[in-house]
Amino acid sequence: MEPFTSPDSPMMISVIVMLITIAASIAAFMIPSFFHDNILHPYSIARGGRIHTLVTGNIIHADLMHLGFNMMSYY
Repeated sequence: MEPFTSPDSPMMISVIVMLITIAASIAAFMIPSFFHDNILHPYSIARGGRIHTLVTGNIIHADLMHLGFNMMSYY
């Protein structure tokens, strides 16, 4: 059987994305420097730095309620 061809594969990928998002957001809640280093900052990107925030900015949430509602809608 080829990888990612079973019907369960999209579900597994969704669960992995959800767990990464929850872990990154909780880390950002607890460690302010982690939040600051990974939140999207367009000016820094325009100046040629912090390119990683294009990805990490999408998985960091502002607070627990924001994370909860986004995870419910993702589910």
